[in-house]
Amino acid sequence: MENFQIIFEDPQFAVLSKSSGVAIQSLEYTIHPEIEQHFQGKSILIVNRIDQPVSGIFILAFSDFAERDLRLQFENQIAKKTYVAICENDIGQKGRLDHLLLKVGNKSKVTNDSAGKPSSLSYQRFGKSDRYFGYFIQLHTGRFHQIRTQMAHAGACIKGDLKYGAKRSHPGGGICLHSYQLEVNHPQTQERLKFSATPPQDSLWDYFKTLLP
Repeated sequence: MENFQIIFEDPQFAVLSKSSGVAIQSLEYTIHPEIEQHFQGKSILIVNRIDQPVSGIFILAFSDFAERDLRLQFENQIAKKTYVAICENDIGQKGRLDHLLLKVGNKSKVTNDSAGKPSSLSYQRFGKSDRYFGYFIQLHTGRFHQIRTQMAHAGACIKGDLKYGAKRSHPGGGICLHSYQLEVNHPQTQERLKFSATPPQDSLWDYFKTLLP
């Protein structure tokens, strides 16, 4: 597949990594044609989505049982998701962000409205360049555009994310946010599994990859 890499596959589910700028679903298709063709003959259920401009790990299930089990792991914070982001500003070595987020059209915003959904994440800086700052981000909830919204509100726009205040676009139309690591329990055996996906290849990411522990 040109835009996807298979990290793990068994009869219950698969873990894939996608390129930035590629939509897993769109108005044109319910599942990307490359995925549909590769898993032809299987029932394909999307367990978790990542935004089109974002690269990295996501999960597909091949049965209602596996999809339900894995989805509950995300809802109950049994699954652990870690992202890496390259941001335009420094917001300190580490911390936690807790906000109410409200989806408005195709954006999300921090609000005091009771209709907002509680959203939290933790961040830790792992390196910096002369202009940018690299952060590990662990999601504790899974809201629409959550990392993009909360980091921008805190003052650390993700490089290339014009929708949330970045100064300029990133080459290729993606943003510098990558779904880096994922831990889940196997839906059938309950064995704890950990997966990772290398960030994209470009000069900026290549520099920050050298700083990852």
